[in-house]
Amino acid sequence: METNISTFKQSLKGLSKKEKIDIIEQEINYRGLSVFSRPMVGTPPEMLSKNEKNITHNSSSITNKLNTKKEEKSDKEELIKSEELGSLLNEIKSNVEAYESKTSRKKLIPFMYDRDLNWYFNPKNIPAQKDLLEPTVDFIEKKRKDLFETIDFLNLLEWHYDELQKQFEKPFDFIQHLRALPLNDEERYLLIAALLKWYGGIPIQNEHDKLYSIRRLVEKEFLSMFVNEDKLERNFCASNSSKQLKEAAAQLAAAMPNMKVSIGNEKQTDMSALFPVSNYIDKVEIDFEDLPHYVIDKGIIRKFEGNRFNKESEYYEWQNKLIEFLNSIPNNYRIKALSKGIEYGKKVLQYHFDKECNSRDNCVLNQSWERRIALAKDMFARAEKQIKETEESKRETPTEKNKEFTTARQVLAMHLIFEYMQLKETEIDKTDKAKFIEFLTGKDYKNIYDAVCNPFQTKQKKFRFEDLQYIRTYFEKLGFSEIVKAINNQLEKPR
Repeated sequence: METNISTFKQSLKGLSKKEKIDIIEQEINYRGLSVFSRPMVGTPPEMLSKNEKNITHNSSSITNKLNTKKEEKSDKEELIKSEELGSLLNEIKSNVEAYESKTSRKKLIPFMYDRDLNWYFNPKNIPAQKDLLEPTVDFIEKKRKDLFETIDFLNLLEWHYDELQKQFEKPFDFIQHLRALPLNDEERYLLIAALLKWYGGIPIQNEHDKLYSIRRLVEKEFLSMFVNEDKLERNFCASNSSKQLKEAAAQLAAAMPNMKVSIGNEKQTDMSALFPVSNYIDKVEIDFEDLPHYVIDKGIIRKFEGNRFNKESEYYEWQNKLIEFLNSIPNNYRIKALSKGIEYGKKVLQYHFDKECNSRDNCVLNQSWERRIALAKDMFARAEKQIKETEESKRETPTEKNKEFTTARQVLAMHLIFEYMQLKETEIDKTDKAKFIEFLTGKDYKNIYDAVCNPFQTKQKKFRFEDLQYIRTYFEKLGFSEIVKAINNQLEKPR
């Protein structure tokens, strides 16, 4: 039995969360306390249930026994308090596993394990010692010692290795998490490289793996960083097969210097292998740009290839499922996914016309494609309109800087200028006046026209006293004394 809580904590270091919890619960049970029904410290006796009173009684008895034992020991040997054990148990259960970490990177503690080097170099914990652990430690200590302490990096890496598996159904959340970590770009780059290496390296393979989509997104994030720099991390996380090809090419190039040796474009991908459910992906040319694999697979290929629809309801069900899917992906991919879906559907339909279809007028597949493309086009048009209206609304919404520059005040100022120029109301059409002010301000035409029709009153027929006071300041600074006089006359009129 350890003599104090600090030493007891130290004895737990390096163990898994479950092992820590089991040991603490055993210790509490050994003392005769219930792990699950233990009353809060300081609860009045009259508020305790019968069972809680018994527990409190037992706790008091045990405390008395411990005090007796304590008197028999040296004053230096302070026993662990039951309350401290309970607090420690709650602390570990709340997922703060690295509470005892020696790292100086305190902000990283929530995203690290609390394990020592013995845990990592135990083959029972990490079987791939030679292929994964040793190369990783070697790379950190020889190439990136300035970025991380070895144990800190391993704890950070192992935590994210497990987290990736937990988040495989939320790949974008995981990418956002990586971006938000308190790391600089080089540190983040190293972490992602090691993570990719521990999941088989790049290029990512095995599209049937449930982690394929999230691994592909992590790979894409990695390849988007330091694009124009020759970083060591790229070779570090390359898969063994990729490295072997490079080494073979290098050896051939050295042996035959006059012969051009190529191992192919690494960016080229066998599309049919990436999308095994598709019948047309390798038969039409299309650039999906930066759309993720799962968006292309579920939102385009599975939606725009050769489905046979015989009922009207099937088309609307298809549309609803497409809308549901698009709503489940990030905003910046939605319009592009729909646009690429329409493009892909058209190209596949044309391929079917040219290579497969025997009767264009009577082919059920033709009708299915044409109607789905038409539905998607309608969705696209409505989405574009909504985006345009949203952007216009944002432009119309005053910012913190110009929220005082309201449409009513701008129209009122122009009205006074028109009067100063002695332009009579009968000489200028209100429509032309509103269009001119719209040209100057970029504000909504209808709102401008409404204000032009009655510049001195609100829609509630209230006099624009404060608005006149506000715009008077600008005319005073410009020296337009006649306009200032006209404003004062309006302000002084009895209402």
